[in-house]
Parts: sequence; C-alpha cells; structure tokens
Amino acid sequence: MRVSRRTFLSVAPLGLFDWISMATTSTQRVSLTADHRDQVLSIVREYADQGYHRTGTAVDRISAEWLADRVRRIGLSPSLEPFSVRRVDPITACVIAGGRRVNGLPLFDAAFTDAEGVRGPLGRMQDATPIGLAESIPAAAGSGAILDIRRQHRHRALVVVARGA
Repeated sequence: MRVSRRTFLSVAPLGLFDWISMATTSTQRVSLTADHRDQVLSIVREYADQGYHRTGTAVDRISAEWLADRVRRIGLSPSLEPFSVRRVDPITACVIAGGRRVNGLPLFDAAFTDAEGVRGPLGRMQDATPIGLAESIPAAAGSGAILDIRRQHRHRALVVVARGA
C-alpha cells in the first residue's frame, strides 16, 4: 500500500485505524485489538512529540535513539549507522511586494542570496526582468517545464507559485 505523507498526516493518529481498514485490499486483513490500537497510538504520539523531524537535526538523533530503544525492548539488537550530510537550513525565503510579504521555500538546487536578497521588477518567464514568475503544481517546481524555463532564461531570481491540490 502506498501512502503520501499528506494523506498519512491527515488521518493520523485518530482516524488511522479506520483508514488502514478501508485502504487494505481483500487479500490484506488488519485486525487490531484495543490494546494494539493503544500501543500504536502511543508510539505515533511519542514520535510526534519529539519535535520537527528533519535529517541531521538534534530531533533526528533523538528519534534514532528512541527507535533503537523500542527495537531493544522487543528483544532485537539495533545498529545505528552514522553518516555525514551537508544540510541547507533556509532562514528566510519570501517575496515582498507592495508592502505585503509572502513566505515560501527555496528551490534547493538554486543559488542562495545574502540577507538582502534580489530586488527588482517581477515579470513573466519570457520577460527580461531580474525576477521571473512561473506557476506550477508543487511536485513539478524543480523539474519538467519549469526546469526547461529556468535553463532558457537568465533571471537573477525565480518565484514559482505552486497551484493545485
């Protein structure tokens, strides 16, 4: 069964068991006792209460140790494998126009600006403006047509408005 994070978060934890029973096929049967349900809900809540989970953070390390401890409790021997990772932690990503500020996220394959950012007129991708404006569905902002547009034009910055479900 394949589940998007958005779908999972929209049903977890309170509707999780009803959702699991609806999402299983006729060959898959999920039978949970009230005790199992309480145990799973407890685990989901413990994980959620640890904080914002992002690779390479203190919360990530705490979660790894927590999960290893849960594995030990059931009699198995977990192993943690450390690895190095270069992280990007965006501080501010926004567009300010006409006194209005709209927060966003950077496209992580792009260059980053200093604290002053990029100033100048905003225009269509075909225009020769310092800041290009495009529209995309969220999953395609860094690929496909948007990527082709980014390769063809020489804007100092690009604002992609994510539209869709």
